[in-house]
Parts: sequence; structure tokens; C-alpha cells
Amino acid sequence: MSAPPLTKRVARVLSIAGDGARTAVAAHVLAELEWRTGQPVHRLFHLIVGEGAGAVLTMLLTLRGAGGRVLPLDAEAAGIAIEESLPDFNPPRSWLSQVLTRLTSEPVDRRARANLSLTGAEGLLGAANLSSALTDLAIPAFDTANIRPFLFRSWKAQGLYLSDQEGSGRFDFRGSDIAAAALRHPLEVGHNGSIQARSRAEFRLSGGGALAPDPVSLAALQARQLYRRANVIQTVSLSFGSLTPVKGAPDWAQAGQRALSQITARGMAEQVLSLNLPTQDAEGPVPTHVLQRQMRTLARRFLQDGERNGFSALTEEYSNHPKLPHTAIRTPQSLAPATRTSLVPRFAT
Repeated sequence: MSAPPLTKRVARVLSIAGDGARTAVAAHVLAELEWRTGQPVHRLFHLIVGEGAGAVLTMLLTLRGAGGRVLPLDAEAAGIAIEESLPDFNPPRSWLSQVLTRLTSEPVDRRARANLSLTGAEGLLGAANLSSALTDLAIPAFDTANIRPFLFRSWKAQGLYLSDQEGSGRFDFRGSDIAAAALRHPLEVGHNGSIQARSRAEFRLSGGGALAPDPVSLAALQARQLYRRANVIQTVSLSFGSLTPVKGAPDWAQAGQRALSQITARGMAEQVLSLNLPTQDAEGPVPTHVLQRQMRTLARRFLQDGERNGFSALTEEYSNHPKLPHTAIRTPQSLAPATRTSLVPRFAT
């Protein structure tokens, strides 16, 4: 007698890397995903992980606003907010250009924080708490006081998977404070980077991008812990990679349309779809309307190549197969701790 077929239980994960205002390209791509599926981003994925400006985009798409502020935004509106609020950033190409940039311009993260539309208490994210997330949300940061990684986690802020004698208030933060931390470089001087949790516990935090510019590995790690009832972890990675791969390294951009799968010891399949977004280096600062036109051009270039890069297949799958409820795949509350021999990194939260 043959065994009954195994029910496919897929945990859908979205990883968004940050690249200043160019993160708007990711927003425009997600807007197309929303349009084709008829669903907002927070209803398409069980977990969204964002870094730097990607963290800001993630919160605009998932946090529920209060006090009359209109959140969450649809992806197109979030893209406009990113373009209007975050500066474009071109990484220095050489040691000399790094020195000249440091001497002649203000740090990109400081200029971003100066625009209070995203990082101020009266801005879009000022009245939205991490606990209001409409899907699971994680944002990597760095604890500069204790020199260790720090992870904002919406499920902890909502009171899930707390350790003994822990309170959810320690893990709940205002969205604008998270945005300010995510956009701050760990080596920046002259700013203490202090923010308060809802429990009034104080933390000195900066962005995690200097340690992990592409959070895709962190996204898969958190998903394996959160969704042990799933038998497939499917991660979609939106990142800005180099067009010239390192010699001998896999070209994930060319292989983007092919799901990279492996079977873990627990019998859980892992699939990663790497969507490498195009970038375009500007000669210098450009007006907002020019930047917006550039971002849409880059997004259009990516979408026109949807058959090759895997986006078309992704939208077809998500249109035909709705996301399972979180309760169908979530790990039971008695979350087993990592063993001493585990290579899982220890986070401060």
C-alpha cells in the first residue's frame, strides 16, 4: 500500500537589500507583483526581512498606522516615499574617492535621517509600532554598545516566543526609530544612536548592512526557526548585485529563474529565487523627478526580462496558489533553543 502524497506546505519569505534611493526599484517591482496577483505584499509573504533602506521599505509595506497616518502603503506609494526621502548613494570606487567623499560630503545615512518624513516622530512611521506588523517582519541591526548583532522581530514584539521573564515591550519599537537605526552606519561618529523600546529599555543601534548587505541568509535562518510545520522554505531575494561576478563564483543573476533547492536534515526543502535588480550609477546628485524617472526605467528593464529572470513564473505561481495562513506552518510556542554546537549567530534580542 503506497503512502499518501505529502501535502506541500510552503513558507514564503521576502528578502530586501537596501541601496539608498535605488531601493525604490525594488518597490516598483513589488508594485508589479501586487498588480498581477491582486494582493498587497504583506498578504503574499509569511516573513519579510529588510536591511538599511530595504528595512524602511519593508516597514512602509507592513506596519499598520495609527493616529490618521495611512499605513501600510501599497508598493508604488512606498517607492515614491523612498525616492523623495532617501538620497541616492554611489559607493566610492577607490581609496582616494573614499577620502574625497568623506571630506567633501555629508554621510548618506545622516542626510537620510535629516529628512524626517521617514525617521521623525511626526513622519509616516512615527505612529507605527513594530508589533503592528501585518506579517512577520525582521530587520537586522548592530548593537554598537555591546558590539554584537541585534535583530528587530515583530513576533517578539507581539509576545510570541518570549523566553522566561521576558516582556514584549522590550522588543517593541517605533517604526521611525527603527528607520533611523537602519540608516545609521556603525562607524559613524558624533551621533549616539540611542533609541528606546516600549519598555523604556535603551539601545544604541546602527544599521546591519555593513555586516550583511544582503539579508537573504538571515531570512532563511529565521524562517527555519519560525515555520517548522512547513516542508518548503521559499525565499525571494531582491538585491543589487555587481554585473561583473567574481571569477569562479556562481552567477546567481543568470541562474535567477532556476530555484536553487537543497534538502535539510529535517526534510525541509529550501528554494531561493535571486532577483538581481539593475543599477545605474549617476555622476552626482540629481533632482527628485529625474531620480524617479531613472528608478522606473530600471524597474521596467527588469520586468521586460521577466521570462528569463524568473519574475513571470513567480507572479504566475503566487496568482494561482494563495499563501497559507501563518497558523498552518508556524512552529509551536515551545521553540527549542539552538544547541551549543549550532552555528546559528546569537542575536541581542
